[in-house]
Order: sequence, then C-alpha cells, then structure tokens
Amino acid sequence: MNEEPTKDLATRAFQKRVLDEFAAVRREVAVIRTEQASMQSDIAEIRTQQAAMAKNIAAIDQRLTTLEKTVDDRLKETRPIWEAVQEQIQRLVEKFDIVLHELYDVRSENKIYGRRGQRIGAASSLLIASSPTACSALKTCPPFAFSTFKS
Repeated sequence: MNEEPTKDLATRAFQKRVLDEFAAVRREVAVIRTEQASMQSDIAEIRTQQAAMAKNIAAIDQRLTTLEKTVDDRLKETRPIWEAVQEQIQRLVEKFDIVLHELYDVRSENKIYGRRGQRIGAASSLLIASSPTACSALKTCPPFAFSTFKS
C-alpha cells in the first residue's frame, strides 16, 4: 500500500484543525474588539458627563461665593443695629434689676411699718380703752378708737 494518502490525511487534518483554531481566535478577537469599542463609547459618555458635572459644580461654587458675599455685606450693615439693641437690652436689664431691688426694699419696709402700725394701733386701743376721757379731751380719736369709745 501506498502511505502517501495516509500522510496526506494527517497533514490535512492538522491543517484543518489549525485553520479552525485561527478562525475561532479571529471570532474571539472580533468579540473583544466589539466589547472594546463599546467600552470606549461608555468612557466617552462618562467623560462628557464628568465635564457637565464640573461645569455645574463651578456654577454652584460661583453662586455660593456670591451668596457668602451678600450675607457678609448684610451682616456689616446690620451689625451696628444689633449691637445698639444689645446695649439697650443690657441697660433695660440693669434698670429692671434696680427696680426689683427697690421693690424688695419697699416690701420689707412695708412689712416693718405694717407690724409697727399694728403695735401702735394695739397700744393706742389699749390706751383709749383704759382712759376714754383722754380721747374726749383731745376731741380727736383715731378711727379704730371709736368702737372702743362708743361702748
């Protein structure tokens, strides 16, 4: 038998397997290139969104800076007003403290004088009760003495 057709079969089978492998590699490379193109478009979209966000952040930063300046200007305008109001409130607090102290003094003096008045009234009632002629001689009697004098 001739061995050449057998040899030819072995090389043909090998060549077919190699070509099939190359075709499979080419298909995988094509899939990888498609995925790579998709990723590149995704990256481009992300970069576009990032640029838009950077612009938005810059605009927000500008607005915040403007707002801070406006607030500082307004604080400078109203600071003297509030300082004057605080001084007036402090003066009112001090005056109120003085009024409270005077009120407490008046209350304590009122208690003292009330007790003295009660003692004087009690003593004069006893005096009038013990000598009604003294009251009639004076022709003036304290109002509380009349009840004692009349009876």
